[in-house]
Amino acid sequence: MELKGDNPFKISAFRKAAAALEQDDRSLSQIDDLLALPGIGKGTFAVITEYIEKGQSETLEQLKRKCLKGLSRS
Repeated sequence: MELKGDNPFKISAFRKAAAALEQDDRSLSQIDDLLALPGIGKGTFAVITEYIEKGQSETLEQLKRKCLKGLSRS
């Protein structure tokens, strides 16, 4: 996200969400209310929920494609 110049607030939101999940001892499937975790907002909740339900996230896949495309131009 930083490499492609995303909004710094969006980057911060995903960092906070990642930190919240790392600090929680439970697995994703054991957390009943993700939104109750400090650092998980509506946007990150949607991405995490999509990943849980589908085994992948379109947001994550888009980021991967954009990063790989940017790296291949270097």
